[in-house]
Amino acid sequence: HFMSIGLGTVGDAGIGALGSETELTKLSEHANNGDIHFRIRGYLSYALDKKWQALNIHPNYGNEKVRVVGFKISADGSNQARTGLQRENYPGFNHQGIPYLTEDQIYQYVKDKSEQGFQMAMHGNGDASIDNIISAVERAKAEGVEVVKPRIEHCSIVQDDQLYP
Repeated sequence: HFMSIGLGTVGDAGIGALGSETELTKLSEHANNGDIHFRIRGYLSYALDKKWQALNIHPNYGNEKVRVVGFKISADGSNQARTGLQRENYPGFNHQGIPYLTEDQIYQYVKDKSEQGFQMAMHGNGDASIDNIISAVERAKAEGVEVVKPRIEHCSIVQDDQLYP
């Protein structure tokens, strides 16, 4: 269907997020069998980081049809479920959401994966989570790490001071 509407390349921003490293293999098998007629550029889910390392999956792993281009982390949850990490409490609730990763953990992923050549895609919904992502990227850059085209996925609750520092 993608090709019929003019899309030749799609992104998969969470290969392995369903819990299995075989997702990458299955995508490649379907592409090689001709079941998939478009290109896929994928981001590896951080949930399987140790498995990706053991399999020596690196940036540009794959072929013209299915290629790994980045690494995806999730810094918080969703605002709809009140798990997106906010600066202030959710209205009517006595909590600010859930940090799936701390600023230091985000920094470590940004540093390590950027040094390995991965582009970083970072899920961040709440403004406090976005603060953590921005801080982690700035910290890595200040240490001389080349952070290639970092992306914040969703960026749902964002503040002016984050957009216009």
